[in-house]
Amino acid sequence: MNIHEYQAKELLVRYGVNIPKGFVVTNTKQIDSIPFETGKTYIAKVQVHAGARNKAGGIQKIYNKQGAISFCKKFLGKRIITPQTPKEGKIVSAIYIEEALLGNQELYVSIFADRNNQCNTILVSKEGGVDIQETFKVSKSNTVCIDPLLGFSKFYAKKAACAFNFEKNKANNFVILISKLFMLYKDIDAELLEINPLLDTGSDFFALDAKIVIDDNALFRQEKILSYTDILQQEPLEFQASQNNLNYVRLDGNIAMVVNGAGLAMACLDTIEDFGGKCANFLDIKGSATKESIFKALEIIHQDTRVKVIFVNIIGGIVRCDIVAQALVDFCDAYSFNLPIVARLEGANKKEAIDILNAYKKSNISMAKNLREGIEKTILLAGEKN
Repeated sequence: MNIHEYQAKELLVRYGVNIPKGFVVTNTKQIDSIPFETGKTYIAKVQVHAGARNKAGGIQKIYNKQGAISFCKKFLGKRIITPQTPKEGKIVSAIYIEEALLGNQELYVSIFADRNNQCNTILVSKEGGVDIQETFKVSKSNTVCIDPLLGFSKFYAKKAACAFNFEKNKANNFVILISKLFMLYKDIDAELLEINPLLDTGSDFFALDAKIVIDDNALFRQEKILSYTDILQQEPLEFQASQNNLNYVRLDGNIAMVVNGAGLAMACLDTIEDFGGKCANFLDIKGSATKESIFKALEIIHQDTRVKVIFVNIIGGIVRCDIVAQALVDFCDAYSFNLPIVARLEGANKKEAIDILNAYKKSNISMAKNLREGIEKTILLAGEKN
């Protein structure tokens, strides 16, 4: 789960991390209550779940109340398109205005779940700011892997500080900062906590920008984080799926998938791509799916006008094949659904499922004997191959 910059900074403050003084604006009228100081520079930032906002004009310097009003009228409630948003962009649900600070140097600090090394990793660099991915290609960075058996200690923070030539007091401040960040990272079940840039003012450190990503699987114990949910930032079909315990990700093709099990879904997606097709979604109904949740999955697919064919790939176990077959039939009848559906069903109650589909009067549902046949037929029906 992603959260906004201003929400991330709210969490940082709770853990004693310095941030510039800022204000959240969700309505232009709120600007009247912001105490702008004469001669002071401010930074206005659109709040969307995407980076590279500056490349779309979404981060600008302002100097007074009128500048803030003009910025908010331009972006608030509108869509902004950056290199990291979908093609249609994302709706700007809030504006964050904060005081501009000057310092000696902009640094980079992040803590993230490093799946390759199977540990939490601290990553620091002397060069922070925009285009950080490009910066890392030519600039040295320091990575510190935290032993999962030993857990975090100040030793790791001191090791990260070795990337900088800080004098003693500043090095101590940096170690304290990293310790605070890691405590926050663990407490909120984060997958990523990124401060970019981290401003070195000479006397202390300030988080000028912050990005936090929470592990979705841990949200059941993160009530406060759940309150940060901004449904305007979520793809509508993905949000519907999340509300119905379905794993759904929108993709760019025209073949919809219905699969039970994330591993099977990934294998199915890769195989369809290898055979020349393009998937419209990743959709895992999970092993504990019911007829109702399968029906809901089909309803979500039905709302995607790009879809030309549905490929159903089920290995029956807890989810019996006959339940899947009945859900397909009920859905087609309820919505007068006529797009082709190719079903590959294996496992528990396969024979009963075949009987249900053979007895169905409409001809838009067809069975496949195996995965290869199912995928080849699906791609042909999608018009991807001649």
